[in-house]
Amino acid sequence: MLAVLLSSVLMEHIADFQPGSYSDLRSFEIVSFDDGVHRGGEKIDDEDNSIFSAANLNTNSVPNGPTEFPISRKKAQTHIARHKHVAARSIFDAWYAQRGTTRIPKFVRQFARTGHANLLVFDAVFYARLDVLDCLHRLSRLRRSHVPLMDLAAATGHLDVLQFLFEHGYGGCTTFTMDDAARNGHLEVVQWLHEHSKVGCSFRAIDGAAAFGHLDIVDFLLDSRDEGFSIDAILGAATRGHLTLVALLADESGVEDVLLQAMVAAAASGKLEVVQYCYEQHEGCCVQKAIAAAGKACHADVLRYLKQKPDCTCCFSYH
Repeated sequence: MLAVLLSSVLMEHIADFQPGSYSDLRSFEIVSFDDGVHRGGEKIDDEDNSIFSAANLNTNSVPNGPTEFPISRKKAQTHIARHKHVAARSIFDAWYAQRGTTRIPKFVRQFARTGHANLLVFDAVFYARLDVLDCLHRLSRLRRSHVPLMDLAAATGHLDVLQFLFEHGYGGCTTFTMDDAARNGHLEVVQWLHEHSKVGCSFRAIDGAAAFGHLDIVDFLLDSRDEGFSIDAILGAATRGHLTLVALLADESGVEDVLLQAMVAAAASGKLEVVQYCYEQHEGCCVQKAIAAAGKACHADVLRYLKQKPDCTCCFSYH
């Protein structure tokens, strides 16, 4: 009996069958993977701050590949929006620095019924902890969480994580996987998915990349793929003031009056340089919608510029 009591290994095995918690895991009890429940007045899917596009969030639980649990993009997004991943990271950093990956099996066992497995998997993907992912793979835990593995890795730009998941059989993608990588500006990920994803992307890849100013990705997609783009690409670029992209995509579209719509979008968000460019390409065009949009948003410099322009034929006739 004394030999048993003096053996830390045997005592740990005995403790596995006892109630309670390990001292090094207690700090994790104060953090959790987000429940995804919407709080009144809360904005968790703001396009400018979300890692997933609204279109991808709307698919929510559509799986990327084989999974034992239903995935939830909305839970992943709310986890980020509420900064829970940041709070958890410092705890994980300290724990891994002291213990490495040796205690992951204990973590999984202790928190088997609490949803903390999602916290562990999310942190490993989001912060590209490949040693942790390898351990979770060997424990057969990666498919037993609600985390959208491929989408999260692509949206955060972790090519090494994508490659690991692909090589170990977790590589199912939807078009949103590549779309959101493009939207978030991860060119190497987009290029890799172009070569390896069977489903590729949709027109939303250029739409998102243009809206957020990723010229290198738009150039690559225009040269390498044929999904094209929608008018939202031009309007999104105009709204955020990406003049080079507005000019490029307007020329690519071949639609004669698309810059008139872009001028209104730019006026509404106060992007004077874009407004000036759009007007100069259609000098003498009607500016009344742009004036109304700028006035509603109180963009005085845009209003001053537009009100200096002469009335177009239709406005002159109306007066």
